[in-house]
Amino acid sequence: MLYHDNPSLVFVTESWLDSSITDGMIDPQGLYCVYRHDRPFRVGGGVLALVSRRFQSYQIAIPDQFCRTEVECFEIISDLGSFRFVVVYRPPDFNACGRDYMKQLSGCLRFLCDTDKIITIVGDINLPHIDWSFRTASDDDIHSLFLKLCDDFGFMQFVSEPTRGEKILDLVLSNDPHIVCNLQVSAPFSNSDHSMVYFNLILSSHEVSTDVKRIYDFEHCDTNAISQALFAHPFNNTEPVGSADEVWDQFMVPITEIINAYVPVKVIRPRGKVTHVKKYPTHIRRAMKKKAKLWRKYRVDKSLLNKANYTEQAALCKKLVFEYEKSKELLVVNKSNIGSFYRYVNKRLSCTSGVGPLRSTNGSLVTKDSDKANMLNTFFGAVFTADDGKVPNFDRRVPSDIFLDTVEVCSSTVLKHIHKCKSGTSAGPDGIPQSFIKEFKFPLLNPLTVLYKHILGLGQVPSAWKFAHITPVFKKGISSDVSNYRPISLTSVFCKLLERVVQEKMLGYLLANGLISPHQHGFLAKHSTCTQLLETVNDWSLALRNRHVIDVVYFDFCKAFDSVSHTKLAQKLVAYGFSGKLLAFIVDFLCERSQQVVLPNGSSSSVPVLSGVPQGSVLGPILFLLYVNDVADLFNSRVTIKLFADDIKIYMVIDNNSDITELQAGIDRVVQWSECWQLNLAICKCQYMRVGLKKVLDPVTYFVADSPLCSTELCVDLGVKIDSSLSFNTHINSIVAKAKLRANHIIRCFLSKDCYILTKAFTTYVRPLLEYCSPVWSPCYITLINKLESVQRIFTKRLNGLSSLAYNNRLTVLGLERLEMRRLKVDLLTCFKIVHNYVDVDRTLFLSLLQAIVLLEVIL
Repeated sequence: MLYHDNPSLVFVTESWLDSSITDGMIDPQGLYCVYRHDRPFRVGGGVLALVSRRFQSYQIAIPDQFCRTEVECFEIISDLGSFRFVVVYRPPDFNACGRDYMKQLSGCLRFLCDTDKIITIVGDINLPHIDWSFRTASDDDIHSLFLKLCDDFGFMQFVSEPTRGEKILDLVLSNDPHIVCNLQVSAPFSNSDHSMVYFNLILSSHEVSTDVKRIYDFEHCDTNAISQALFAHPFNNTEPVGSADEVWDQFMVPITEIINAYVPVKVIRPRGKVTHVKKYPTHIRRAMKKKAKLWRKYRVDKSLLNKANYTEQAALCKKLVFEYEKSKELLVVNKSNIGSFYRYVNKRLSCTSGVGPLRSTNGSLVTKDSDKANMLNTFFGAVFTADDGKVPNFDRRVPSDIFLDTVEVCSSTVLKHIHKCKSGTSAGPDGIPQSFIKEFKFPLLNPLTVLYKHILGLGQVPSAWKFAHITPVFKKGISSDVSNYRPISLTSVFCKLLERVVQEKMLGYLLANGLISPHQHGFLAKHSTCTQLLETVNDWSLALRNRHVIDVVYFDFCKAFDSVSHTKLAQKLVAYGFSGKLLAFIVDFLCERSQQVVLPNGSSSSVPVLSGVPQGSVLGPILFLLYVNDVADLFNSRVTIKLFADDIKIYMVIDNNSDITELQAGIDRVVQWSECWQLNLAICKCQYMRVGLKKVLDPVTYFVADSPLCSTELCVDLGVKIDSSLSFNTHINSIVAKAKLRANHIIRCFLSKDCYILTKAFTTYVRPLLEYCSPVWSPCYITLINKLESVQRIFTKRLNGLSSLAYNNRLTVLGLERLEMRRLKVDLLTCFKIVHNYVDVDRTLFLSLLQAIVLLEVIL
C-alpha cells in the first residue's frame, strides 16, 4: 500500500514495493529521508516511510518491549508546528497469536500517542470488522481493542472506500480533523492486491500574507465617555425623518463617531509563513528584556552568580508567561461559548480558519483564503431557487377579522430583549458586536426604540441590514469538499434585536390562534429535539410491545432554508393573517439581500441572495416554520408526521399490504407538496427504516418520485442514531468517540494544564455531547454505562497530579458527579417537566395519574 502527498511523504506497508523503490522508482538516498522497520520475525518487507528533505524530520525510538510490532514512527517540524506520524502493519491473524499481537501493538501505539502533538497513523491494519461510520467493532479483543485505542485518543478515520475487496483494511487516522484532505482510493500499484490511498496533508502554511486587519477592541474602551456621549444622541431630542436608509444613517453616524473616538483599534496579523513575535503584556516584556540582559552578561562573564541570576530570571519569565496563558484560557472557558472554544482550539490545529484546503472542479487544491471564500460563496449561491412564477392555491387560515398588521415597540420590550441577548463578540458587517448593546443598553435604549418605531412604521428595512457576512461551518466528511460546509449569516446586531421584538409578537399571534401544527417541535417554546424524540420513541416502543412493525420514512430537502421562494412565502404569510406595515417589513427584509463569505485572511466578492431565509437570523426560523407548516395537513390519524424545522418523518404501523399502500400514498403527497412549493427533495438522502423486533413481514420497497427509497437498519434522527430494534448501542459508541476526540483537543490545545481550567472546559464542551437527549436513550446495561463513564474517567486521569487517585476520589477533588447520576437526575427532571406541563408533551402518553402522583412524591 502506498500513501503520498504530492509526493512529500510516502508510506509503504507491503513487501512488494521494496524492490521497486531500490530499483529507482523513488530515490530514497536523494530526495527522501528513509525511516524503515524490517519485519523481525517474518520474511521480507516491513514498514517504510520516505520523507521529503524539505521537511526537518527525525525518528522516534520505540522501546524494546514492543520489538515484535511492525511500527515506525517519526516527526516532522514545519512552520505550523511538530507532527508525529506512525506507520503500522498488522498481520491478518485473528487467533490467540493475533490477540497477543494486538495487545503489543495497542501498547506500542499508546506509548507513541501519549503526546500533545498532532498524530497521524497510517498503515495496513487488517481489521475488516470495524464500522468506522458508527464506531462499532467485533468484540474479539482485536477489533474492539484497536477501536478503543482510537476512541481514547480521539482519532478520526478518513478512508471511506474499500481498499481490498469490499473491506477497509488500510487506514488513515488523525487526531486533527483538518490535517487530511482530498483523500482518494485508486487502483492497486503493480501486483499488489491492496488499493493505493492518495491524500493531501496540511503540514505547512500555504498562504503568505502581510495584510493586517483592524477591529474595534471593545474590551478596552472608555465606557464612561461612551455612555455620556450616547446619552447625547440626537434621537433623544428629535424625531427622525426620511426613508429607512436615511434614518439608519442618522442613527449610526453619531455612534460611529463615538466608537472612533473612544474605542481603541486592535491590529490582527494573519497567521502564515510571515511569522510575528507574540505580543505579551508590558510586565512580561519587561521581564524578558531583563532576562536577555542577564544572558548577555553571563555570556561575557560565566560566573556562578551571573548564571544564578539568569536562571532565576528565566524561571520568573516562564512563570509569568504561564500565568498569562492560564488567564487567557480561563477567559475562553468562562465564556461558555462553543464558537470561542473552537476559535481558540483552531489556532493550535493545522487549519486555523476552520476551513481546510478546498478541491476545485479541476481537482487542484485551493489554499488561499480569498480563493476559498469565493469557492464557498459560489457554492452557497448556486443553491438559491428562482421562483417558477406559479402561485399555488393556499386558503386563508384565519377569519378576515383576525390579523396582525403592526408591532408596537416600547422601551421596556426593547430592554427585555437586550437582556436576553447573548454577550457575543462576533460582529456583523458594521463591526459592532452584541456585547456593545448589552454594555450600553441604557444610553442606547431610547434611540433604539425611536429607530425601531420609525422603521416598522415605514414597513422598510435599511439596506445595510440586508448584507450578511457568511461564516462557513464544517459539518462532516472530507474537509476539501465545499458541499460539506453550511453557511451561517452574521448581520447587524441592531437588526437582530428588532427581529427579536417582531418574532415575539408573531409567535404570540400564531400560538394564540392555534396556527402552528402540534407536530412541529422546532424553534418553539416548550419544544425541542428531545420532546419530539420522546414522542416518537414512545409510539414505536408501544408498537413493538404489541408485536407490531412500524415503517418510518425520513425526508431530506436540498438546502431547505436557502430554497424558500420569497413570493410563495409572502402568499402564505397573507393566508396566516399578516398584513399592513408588518407584512411589508417582512417582505422587504427578505428581498434584495446579498452576502459575502469572510475568512481570516481573505473574503469573497458579494453575491445576491435570490431565495431562502437567512440562517443565523432571528426571523428566519419562524418564517421557515410557516412555509412548511401545512405539510402536516396532508396526513390523517393513521399516518403520523413529526417535524423539526425541515426534518420531516412519517411513520405508520404496518399489518398488511393495504397499510403499505397507504404509507406510499403519504410519500407521494409529500413529493407533490415539495414540487408545488419548490422545496426539492434530496432523494438519495431520503431513507426508509422498518422498526420491529421480528421481521414478520416481507421486505417492501417504497418510492420517492419513481426512485426506490433507500432502506436502512440505522438512521440519524435529530442527532440521535436509532436502529431498527430501538437499541442505542451505536449512538452511544458514536458520542463516546466524539467526546473523546473533543476531550483530546482540550488536553492537547490548552497550555496551562491547570486542573480547574481543563475541568471547566470538559464540563462546558465535552459533557454536553454525552448528555444530549439522554432521556431518550439513557442505557440500562452496565457495559454501555461504563463506556459512557470512561470518557470522564480517562479525562480526569490525565489531569496533573490525579492519575494515582481512584476515579471516585478524582471526582470528589474536581467537584464532579458520575455521568450516570447526572442522567438519572435529568430523567427525573424531564418527568417533572412533563407532569407540570413545562414541556408541550401529552402527559397521558407517558404517565398515568397514579404514576404522576408517585413520581411527584419521589421528586418532592
